[in-house]
Amino acid sequence: LLIGDETIEKTIRTYLPITLGLVVSMICTIRLNRMDAAAVRKVWTNRRVYEMGLLIVSVMVYQYMLARVDAPRQIGDELMRLGVPVLAVLALLPFVAGFVTGLAVGFVGTAFPIVMGLLGAMDNPGPIGPYVALAYGFGHLGQMLSPLHLCHVMSNKYFKTHFTAVYREILPAAALTGALIVTYFYALRWLVN
Repeated sequence: LLIGDETIEKTIRTYLPITLGLVVSMICTIRLNRMDAAAVRKVWTNRRVYEMGLLIVSVMVYQYMLARVDAPRQIGDELMRLGVPVLAVLALLPFVAGFVTGLAVGFVGTAFPIVMGLLGAMDNPGPIGPYVALAYGFGHLGQMLSPLHLCHVMSNKYFKTHFTAVYREILPAAALTGALIVTYFYALRWLVN
């Protein structure tokens, strides 16, 4: 039996573990916090729970759509077409992929096949470790700065704050992190060559 382009068995294999995990974690939370029926009912009737759930689902759907249209590969192709140096593409592509998905698996899964292809096309890059560290570091930085990062979304919603106030606080640390990633790349490349 097919559901879209997936079989029921594949759908069950994909979603059953997370569903069971959620059910078990809810039961454990209720028991460990000694919640009575009234407390559980209060949680399930709280409108904010459903707003946050809808927000999470919206972010996940957006991330899925970006992956389906192959946005990171298209961005990488465009950067190369514009003549951006390969080293800059190795940093920018994972950064952009991390920024638009807000997930580590998002930037690794979408940008790293392209990063590895670019490394293979380079003339004598030496050991790839420094380049992978550069790409991963900038991908992670993009993920942490993403307005789609679920921690950002949930924290801003919970504390009723805006992204601009948060960015004002984290951009200096992000700039320092970017500088340290570049320094680490050059130091590592020097050490392994």
